[in-house]
Amino acid sequence: MLVYEALAKEFQIQGITKIFGLMGEDLAKFVVEIDRLGLDYVACRHENQAVAMADGYARFSGQLGVALVTSGPGFTNALTLITTAARACSRVLVLVGASSALEDESGMEHLRSIKYFRYAEACAFDDVPFYKPRTAEAVLGEAQAAIERARRDTTVVLNLAADILEEPATVQPHAKTADAPQLPLLEPPSDEITVVADLLQETWAAGNILILAGRGAVLSNAGPAIRRLGEITGAALSTSLPATPYFDGDPYYLGVCGTFSTSLGAEIIGHADTVLCFGASLNFFQTFGNSLFPKARVIQVDIDRSAFGRYLPVEPELSLHADARLTAEALVGALEKRGHSRVGLRTEALASSIREFDPRKDFQDESSVEGIDPRTAMLALDRMLPKDRTVVIDPSHQATFTAACLRVPQPERFALPVEAGSIGVALGEGIGAAFAIPEALSIVGIGDAGLLMSLSEIETAVRYHVPIVVIVSNDRALGSEVHFLDVAGLPATVAKHSTPSFALVAAALGAEGHTVMSPADLRTLEERFTRPVEGPIVIECVVNPTVRGAWMAALHGASRPSVASPA
Repeated sequence: MLVYEALAKEFQIQGITKIFGLMGEDLAKFVVEIDRLGLDYVACRHENQAVAMADGYARFSGQLGVALVTSGPGFTNALTLITTAARACSRVLVLVGASSALEDESGMEHLRSIKYFRYAEACAFDDVPFYKPRTAEAVLGEAQAAIERARRDTTVVLNLAADILEEPATVQPHAKTADAPQLPLLEPPSDEITVVADLLQETWAAGNILILAGRGAVLSNAGPAIRRLGEITGAALSTSLPATPYFDGDPYYLGVCGTFSTSLGAEIIGHADTVLCFGASLNFFQTFGNSLFPKARVIQVDIDRSAFGRYLPVEPELSLHADARLTAEALVGALEKRGHSRVGLRTEALASSIREFDPRKDFQDESSVEGIDPRTAMLALDRMLPKDRTVVIDPSHQATFTAACLRVPQPERFALPVEAGSIGVALGEGIGAAFAIPEALSIVGIGDAGLLMSLSEIETAVRYHVPIVVIVSNDRALGSEVHFLDVAGLPATVAKHSTPSFALVAAALGAEGHTVMSPADLRTLEERFTRPVEGPIVIECVVNPTVRGAWMAALHGASRPSVASPA
């Protein structure tokens, strides 16, 4: 048995069943062997998207996502998504080929030779564990260590040299690694709970309380305790975008806090004098540049000590380094013991306003001969697409409208992979989500520029019959840059460009394509979704390019609106 055969067997023993990749000759025999063993290999068209698929698979399945790329340019092409996955703490293992074990030290002996460690350091993801076995005897042990590390909490790179993989295996595959032990939860200090409980009882200091829950609250299962805390304190509830729709069904749930707030949500949030923040970062988008509650007392709870005050000018008045659920439960216990109860923001008038709120009345439709209003398009598509869905949004201007309008059944079904600030990542992530939860329809929101960067993976989705709906907002431009230049008072001509018909391109690649330019086109499209989605569908929404997300003006220093514009 050769090393590559033993390594493939090791992957089988470790329970790895799906690998996304674009192979070169350095790992080709390994790919043939995993295919022979019955592991599911998904052949992608670009290395960056292969890692995106592994990242999406990991985010939505909770399992290890595995990507395989070849040496040299395969590795450098994948760097952006390796960084994205690492910053998201995704459980991803990236296999990288190398022409030889001495590639880093031997100079340009091979056309694709690169100095991997230098690239890793230069591209600022040196916190990513980088395994590079230098002998045949070390490969299986290093691979097992890399798998175990990736399964625990982070993205890992495993560098495999072709010459070592061809040597006879002297070590046999291991037993399956055990699951990582659960770390004890971080208990809140009792004296700090007393201080917060005292503050919450002071009506002059905490008359209108907002509870903001982020992804950290979701991960700690803090929802029931936070709901009860809201009942006791009279607090309205809100979430960060990654935690939407955590409190759906609660009569006092205002929706997303920040740049994606509705006008009703922004108005009520603006009245808060105290904000209890559980596991949310309080970044620019969650606070609308600190314009939503600039004078409120902020109490921030997070297990990450570095989260406190990270995004100035939002500086918490009190910081509790503790688990969100345990902290919420401790506050509930302390306040119930004191017999505390108040109405606060929880009036029947607010509950009625939330029940009767219609997002379609929250903006003036700006559809024109240039295209449909993106808010009109996304709200209509949200209603007609199946509710059992996953949603991945590309981090670009179109996210203003798609992320706010496309609802998800639970927080675990949503991703906005913004961690490296790159557009063009959502298509691969959405394909990974479709493999992770095959019973749910994968929906991707992306702009024309982002889709053109990743267009080849439409063919991958066709080849594997992936049920996915790609909604591309086509404003014939680099939308964020156009609005940035406009806010800056500069001509935006260089950021505008013509685009092909994405519906026709999709059809040429074997997918189903539709074009929406007006509300009438939406009515025609509605019939299509009375039938199942069995393969990729591309919906090209030709949008009015003048409709701007309100956050663009705030981000670039223009005057902010009095409330955050809804999507």
